[in-house]
Amino acid sequence: MALATPRATPNDVQSASSDWDAFDARWVAPGARILGPFAVALVLILLLARVLTRIAVRPDTPGPSWNSLPTRTVFFWCYWLLGVGSVLYASWLASAGVAHAAFWAHPPPALTDRSIAAYVAGLFATALFTLGCQWRGKTRDAVLDGVAATAVVAVTLLATSIPLVATPPSDARQWAPTLAHALAFALLGGWIIARIRGVQIGTMIIGAGPDRAPNNAVGQLIRSRLSGLASGGPRGVQVPTQTDVSALQKDAIALLPDGALAKTATLLVQLFLPATPWLLTISQIDDLALEVSLTRNGSLIAAQLIQPATIGFPATAGTRADVSAPAAGDGAIIGDLYTAAAAFVLIELSTRYRYLQPGLNGATRWRSVAAQVIATSAKPAKSHDLKVRLLTRAVANDGQNASARLAYLFELHGRDIDGSEGFVERLEELRTQLDAEVVRADAGRPRSAILLRVYLNLVVGWANVAAVRADRTVDGPDPDQAWAIAAADCGKLQSWLRTIKSPGLPARLFTRILDVQQLGSDIGDVLDPVSVYLRNSQQAGDLRPTDGLRAGTTSAGDHHALADTDGNPVEIVATGKRLPWPTVEPRPNGLTAYYEWACAQAALRTGSGADCALAYLEMAATDESYRVWARRDPSFNWMRQSGPPGSQTIAAKFRAIVCDPIPGFLALEPLADHAKALAAIGINGPADLLRRSPHWLARQVCVSSGVSQFWCGLADLALMRAARDDATITIESARWLYLLLGTSITSRSALLERLVAPIDDSAAKLQHDLASIALDYDVVTPTVQQVRSWAGFARPFF
Repeated sequence: MALATPRATPNDVQSASSDWDAFDARWVAPGARILGPFAVALVLILLLARVLTRIAVRPDTPGPSWNSLPTRTVFFWCYWLLGVGSVLYASWLASAGVAHAAFWAHPPPALTDRSIAAYVAGLFATALFTLGCQWRGKTRDAVLDGVAATAVVAVTLLATSIPLVATPPSDARQWAPTLAHALAFALLGGWIIARIRGVQIGTMIIGAGPDRAPNNAVGQLIRSRLSGLASGGPRGVQVPTQTDVSALQKDAIALLPDGALAKTATLLVQLFLPATPWLLTISQIDDLALEVSLTRNGSLIAAQLIQPATIGFPATAGTRADVSAPAAGDGAIIGDLYTAAAAFVLIELSTRYRYLQPGLNGATRWRSVAAQVIATSAKPAKSHDLKVRLLTRAVANDGQNASARLAYLFELHGRDIDGSEGFVERLEELRTQLDAEVVRADAGRPRSAILLRVYLNLVVGWANVAAVRADRTVDGPDPDQAWAIAAADCGKLQSWLRTIKSPGLPARLFTRILDVQQLGSDIGDVLDPVSVYLRNSQQAGDLRPTDGLRAGTTSAGDHHALADTDGNPVEIVATGKRLPWPTVEPRPNGLTAYYEWACAQAALRTGSGADCALAYLEMAATDESYRVWARRDPSFNWMRQSGPPGSQTIAAKFRAIVCDPIPGFLALEPLADHAKALAAIGINGPADLLRRSPHWLARQVCVSSGVSQFWCGLADLALMRAARDDATITIESARWLYLLLGTSITSRSALLERLVAPIDDSAAKLQHDLASIALDYDVVTPTVQQVRSWAGFARPFF
């Protein structure tokens, strides 16, 4: 049996309607009458704050240190309590007055004394905290002076408005003072919001493609480059590969979202939250140019057209749009232009936000920073000549850019053994300048990243100078002096690194400059093997400490702390005595550390030390720069010069790791273009070539008779015997033909022209030239006696 559905009676409907009318009359209508004016007043005041921003903050107004926690705390409470609180309070006063005058016959509900007292207490607390930060010196931002003064005004205004709100007037005409206070609080809150919003470092990025249409990929690329430059912190052990800036918060850089709805939502949210006053607009015109403009609160700060020539690339440099592919030649790719654009933005920001400046190491011009970062970055790789060109431009554009100066010196002289003396001399000039700047700024603060790198390069540089001096057969400067300077700098640098690694060091010391803890750890990984190298050099008897330290900084008998980066302190006494060096267990971390450990083990000059050195060197040689540098590093001189050709000796193993193979006969430059044609007619070596006449060769390979005669002369030189006592060795079998070609000797007659009387001098000079070329190749250099013997065999073939 189905249940009957109850039907609503007219009385029930009438009762529900009357209940709703009562609810509407009691709650909805009064709420709408006050919430409507409240919302209108609030929106108007917030729009007023947006208009006031350009007045409150000029384009050149300095900003606060947003990386400081006290600063962020003060601005947070000032914004929400003073700014937003005053705006809400003004909106409530205005809406209450309007609603009373228009709708109500009785006084509106007033704030209680307790709630007003709580608000006043909050304002007083914020004002006192702001002023306290100023007096105690926790933050020295000039903008806080205005905030503190505004807080006092806010408290005064609120205190005078308490009687008006606590006892509201019964006559609508008496609401004029209340509305006046509402206007005062609206201006006050709008000014606070405008000021704090205007000094924010938040940056909105708008990217556009060649067609000027919005392109988020362009914005994302400049965002990643800017984050790398300004948020990554110190990178690069011996030279900086970016800037050392780490203070820019990553959330300070935002992209304008795609889509009309998302953009509208972003703008609505920014009515209440701290805005992004900086607007970066970047347009990729083509693969050769970027157009960048930067505005602050709607005012244009700077605009720049960035092209390869602007940075310092050659005028003929090509470009590629694919930034993910490896670089081709010395052309600029579009990624380098984005790096330059990021440097442009960073320098503009640093002129208003001084806490970004320490990581720039003195740089104030964006072209200098751009050229330095592009030249030193690992990807895309640049040739040596292009690096020198870019770094020269970087130093020329801004002589105070210490990062560019260090990178320039390292690129120009750091891998040049002959220039090692000049390298350390110019490094000493840079060290003196940086030390003086640290003393002027704050003698007690930790050393900056660039100064740590300079000292590391000085330690390695003076150690190389000592090794070069020790290997010289002629009289020259004392190697012991260079060794003593290296040891003293090593001890000083290790002392600083132990301070950086100290767990009890207050973090605030580092936030004042930049984050160097990770860089200090990386430098320590390199410095440990360098200290072992100095110890092993002393134990091997090559070097000893003397009184000859750096002039003007130390004197005989001075003590210099030396230890590994984990402690184990010892003392260097510059008196010529042997030193108690610490024991450091090899813990390579990175290819640079592997290379330095190879040098340290090689300094022992023993078979076991050589085996360890070769094992470390094999790892480090996976980096082409270390493989090339090892060929001329004085630390490996004794390993490079031992052992007969072709045997598995120390020298043979060393050459196999770091040297390039000698090309075969047909792969030589004069024959390489015709190697396939020559092989097709049965010519695979110099003997096959000499069996044929030059005229026959010219017809078969389609070359001139002069070229074929040149080939035959080259083959005759290749088959010349190397020494009287061993007729089985020829120039070709000893792989010396390639070396002779490097000295422009292509025939026996050309060899005779070089071996002229006095034969001993000419043979020694030719052997020196051959040895210089042989450093890069897996070949044993001929001795002076062997070169001298060639004069007896150098009879022309024709």
